[in-house]
Amino acid sequence: MDCGTSMVKYILFIFNTIVSIIGILGIVYGVLILKSVGTIEVNGVQGFPPQALMPIILISLCSIVVFISFLGCCGAIRESVCMTMSYAVFLLILLILQLTLVVLMFTQKDKIQNAMGNVIEQAWESDSAQEGDIFDAIQKSMHCCGSTSALDYINKGKLLPSSCCSGSCLNPTNYYPGC
Repeated sequence: MDCGTSMVKYILFIFNTIVSIIGILGIVYGVLILKSVGTIEVNGVQGFPPQALMPIILISLCSIVVFISFLGCCGAIRESVCMTMSYAVFLLILLILQLTLVVLMFTQKDKIQNAMGNVIEQAWESDSAQEGDIFDAIQKSMHCCGSTSALDYINKGKLLPSSCCSGSCLNPTNYYPGC
């Protein structure tokens, strides 16, 4: 093997090792975010609130990146044509998916924002929101209060939960904005 091929082999190995480390850090970060979001219990069933979707997606994507970079590392060091080709195909698929997501995010920006607003509205209108389960978890993690403002609770004749305020809920300046 000549010097150029050997150098490419080690550059590919080092690059994929760095990508693996970044992917592992992304997984750890996603787990920490997911842990801070916590779980909620609705009708006796334990689960994640809607805002847990982003850390779950981050963990999934970083896991895929770690797997792909592992193929690149092993393919480069072992000089395996099959692993290197699998690595290249997975990278191509990942690139196409990323470009598709970016285009969709730019072209469907309004629909995505409306969908997020609909999730908040549905959580507010659900029966368990009145008991404080789902919406309380949303308010704690997003530092917001009610669907549109603290007036949502006041109009229903209910006391503000502690998740609606920073400090004492007796002072209206401590109310969080609407979700």
